[in-house]
Amino acid sequence: MQGLTEISLSDCKILRLPGNVFEGLRGLKTLRLRSMNTQWGHNKELELSLGAFNGLRELHTLDLAYNNV
Repeated sequence: MQGLTEISLSDCKILRLPGNVFEGLRGLKTLRLRSMNTQWGHNKELELSLGAFNGLRELHTLDLAYNNV
């Protein structure tokens, strides 16, 4: 998976990104995470742990729309 350059997740109901969750994906350039959690409760927020994006040196696009962040 080291050659992976793009991840797009929609309607996935992710509530938390733990630290180092993308470890080993150094070539990742685009990350779209649209959990759409606003649709299942106003108090559902995406929690970003310290270091969640560690190691993403090539990341150019980060889309966290519709996450109630």
